[in-house]
Amino acid sequence: MNFCAIYRNNFSYLSNFLVPTITKLDRFEEFNFYFYTNDSTDGTEELLLLLDQRYKNITTLTKRVGNKYFERGFELERIQVLTHARNQLMSLRPFENHEWSVFVDSNIYFHSDVFDKFLALEKPQDGAIFSCAGVDYRHSCTIHDDCFAYYDMLAVIDSQGRQGFAIAADPNFKWSCSFPFLDSSEQDQYNAGLPVEVECAFGGMSFYKTDILNKPDIYYSSDIKKTHALRGFPIYLEHWDLHSRISMYGKIYTIPLKVYRDELGQFCRPL
Repeated sequence: MNFCAIYRNNFSYLSNFLVPTITKLDRFEEFNFYFYTNDSTDGTEELLLLLDQRYKNITTLTKRVGNKYFERGFELERIQVLTHARNQLMSLRPFENHEWSVFVDSNIYFHSDVFDKFLALEKPQDGAIFSCAGVDYRHSCTIHDDCFAYYDMLAVIDSQGRQGFAIAADPNFKWSCSFPFLDSSEQDQYNAGLPVEVECAFGGMSFYKTDILNKPDIYYSSDIKKTHALRGFPIYLEHWDLHSRISMYGKIYTIPLKVYRDELGQFCRPL
């Protein structure tokens, strides 16, 4: 499997979580890792280059770009910066000829068995993308006790073409740890542990068919503009365009494999 990621000022995440987690994987040598970083000031670049030198299956690309650093936000400029960084990562293609490539954001925590669970998951043959469920300890699930809510509503576009904030505006919507379905049959399918087809889903940890990802017409852009259904301002996201391009070659599914936003101390809490 290929593991692909971009980083900027993520030394703490890398040194405390990501590096010890991946290097202790039972089949670490069977992975290929592709990392991109630019303009870090906290030791991120030095750490990634050290990994590149130490391990034959790690490839790191570093650049000095000089663009603005954003923590979070809906600004077009932020999405353009992310688009550039993700396309720099894509410049390392062709990725190694594994069936699957996983893209993991720099604030995502996961259990080390998530890769085996994904491979064991019953998956439709027409699937090109399988997106995990990102949950955020800052927000409680309203369905289950001691559980957290799905986040990244920005990336969500359901099977009917409804964007995540439009779904959240629906009076029947309830915040839960699940992808935000409005269709009860899709929710039942998801609850049964099966993939559910959507138009776009959580980009924080998604598995892609490598042969599709390696195609030259697959890349990110910030060209798609939508309107926030709750606040009325324009919103942009590079994943919408990427997933739209990939949908020409296969279908996109959301899967009930949970991964966790930000806090290392929180991610091992039971769900």
